[in-house]
Amino acid sequence: MTISFKASGITLTEAIKAYGQDKIGSVASLLADQESANLDLELEKTTAHHQKGEVFRAEVNLRSMGELFRVEKTAEDLYVAIDLVRDDLIREVKNYKSRTESIFKKGGRLAKRLLRMQ
Repeated sequence: MTISFKASGITLTEAIKAYGQDKIGSVASLLADQESANLDLELEKTTAHHQKGEVFRAEVNLRSMGELFRVEKTAEDLYVAIDLVRDDLIREVKNYKSRTESIFKKGGRLAKRLLRMQ
């Protein structure tokens, strides 16, 4: 899985890169085709329109299994935003995998039922 980073409004340090690669890279274990997966992690310090203090935004676009998974979260701490994005990304990938499994099982049940009728 290739991970590309983009930063806006902040400097992308090696510590932030390592943390993002460690946290977001753990999603690779859930993917079927890990080699062809592309993950874009965008980190940004946004303007605080209606919120006080610093507001950080983390966005992930994951292209894998012929699908695009997109998650965006904001938080007052950059590391918390990365953690929130990771949790939602794992949930989305698991939901997609369980949905495709259930569709496959339904097709098998239908074929079995049709075979019994003959």
